[in-house]
Amino acid sequence: MFGHYTINPETAGLNHQEKEPKIKVLDLKEFIGQPRSEVMAHVVKTYGDKYNIPGLEYERYLIQNPDKDKVPAELKDGKYYNFMGSTLRDQRGDSSFPCVRWDEGRLLRTASLLVLKWDESDRVLLLEK
Repeated sequence: MFGHYTINPETAGLNHQEKEPKIKVLDLKEFIGQPRSEVMAHVVKTYGDKYNIPGLEYERYLIQNPDKDKVPAELKDGKYYNFMGSTLRDQRGDSSFPCVRWDEGRLLRTASLLVLKWDESDRVLLLEK
């Protein structure tokens, strides 16, 4: 077994091709130096009822549609955009959430470990309901 992942059931069935989502970006500077797990708990508690918290499904949509210019301009600044609607667990049991960063004209995929600290280049991406 290589690992496990979860997807937010509220965003799993959204069709981003049919209706282009409006995004909200949070920088959460007040959390710099705090564990990403605390940021995640704050986002769910504070924004979960007002916004969709996307995960792997929205990341996949962005990665698979670069030719259609579906990547919002806000994401093209070299910061790390975290998709907190999904969690990933590797073989060792370490948990993370998917994220992307714009570099040299394309999105690069990575994952943010929940035990690491929130950094000034971290952002959270939300979708309007």
